[in-house]
Amino acid sequence: MRRILLAGLLLTVTAAAQQPQTPSSTSVPAVVDKLREDYGIHDGRPAKGDVKGLGELVAFQQRYFPSAFVSSTFYDWRTVSVYRRNAGLHLGYDIAMPYGTPCAAGWAGTVISIAHWYGPQYGVTVQMPTGWTVTYGHISPSVSVGQQILPGDVLGTIALDHVDVKMRDAVGNYIPFGEGATIPSSPFAGLASNSTESFLVTWLVAKATLQESDSELAMRKWERVRLKADAKSLKNRVPELEKTVKQMQDYAEKGLVARKEVEQARQELANARKRSKNVGPLLALNERSMALLESQRSQAAGRLAVIEQEAKSRGLSWKNVEAMVNRVVARSPQLKEEVLDYKKNAVEGKNTKLAQLKKKVTDGREHLKKLEELYEMGGLPKVELEAARARQKALENELKSI
Repeated sequence: MRRILLAGLLLTVTAAAQQPQTPSSTSVPAVVDKLREDYGIHDGRPAKGDVKGLGELVAFQQRYFPSAFVSSTFYDWRTVSVYRRNAGLHLGYDIAMPYGTPCAAGWAGTVISIAHWYGPQYGVTVQMPTGWTVTYGHISPSVSVGQQILPGDVLGTIALDHVDVKMRDAVGNYIPFGEGATIPSSPFAGLASNSTESFLVTWLVAKATLQESDSELAMRKWERVRLKADAKSLKNRVPELEKTVKQMQDYAEKGLVARKEVEQARQELANARKRSKNVGPLLALNERSMALLESQRSQAAGRLAVIEQEAKSRGLSWKNVEAMVNRVVARSPQLKEEVLDYKKNAVEGKNTKLAQLKKKVTDGREHLKKLEELYEMGGLPKVELEAARARQKALENELKSI
């Protein structure tokens, strides 16, 4: 039954490969790059309205209390108290203001947490579209979890005599934003104007960035599965080959096997040792790449979510983006040619990749069947069979994803 289902899956995918879906013009890199350049949509620019550092954040608070000032900095030492379990650096900035003064947000984002600190004091955490977070502590909140925040919006009022502002990056590291640290841009960074066209291009670029992150992350995931399967297989493969080489050397001395076969066994052992030596560092590199890509993917998803929320408030849909892209392509003969070439190559490339993967899956199933028979006869360690199954599963999952 399992084989019948898998065969059915392959037939379905084959049919899809024979009539692949033509990609939309909005996914053509040449189109995205041209519009990005024409409208000046570039990541890394300061966001309009977002503060760039501690001085501007204080200026935001001085709108409500002109004498607001920084009373404690990032590297001040703090002892154990009702606010902290362990002594250590402050890791934030205190801005002194009297009880009841409104507290303004410095960066756009979404309220993701309102945590009780002590007495009437709470910490309000806002996640920026980049995945970074800012917590405003010692305030009585007037916002709620899930609420969208813009720079200058009031989060609540001072519950004691200051607000404690702490910033973390996407992986949780505290950021000394008052010491000149670079803060990543919001999704609306680089907008040439607030026109509908600029906004639609910003949306297009954000979606393309997320799709690129997803594609790269998927490749790294398949790579990790294959590397882990290789590591598991080689763990026992090398000792077994060492025994084989030793036995064949004995056989060769007795004239039972040819010297050529001994050399082939030695070469196989050398290759296995080399792969075993390299697989660990490759896995470590893969894990680091995965962590970075996941962080980038989180930031890209955050930017897109904020943009889609803004699109909804403006009454816009993705059809507006597609219509704009089609107009741009229609006006440019060169761009139109690039789009047609890209779509043609994408269809052909998908057909080719599907055919290659289908062959790998089919060959893999036959190979796995032989290994299972060998295992049943006691001629193959279980760990090698499991590794082969893992590799086969990775191939089948990759086929399904395409």
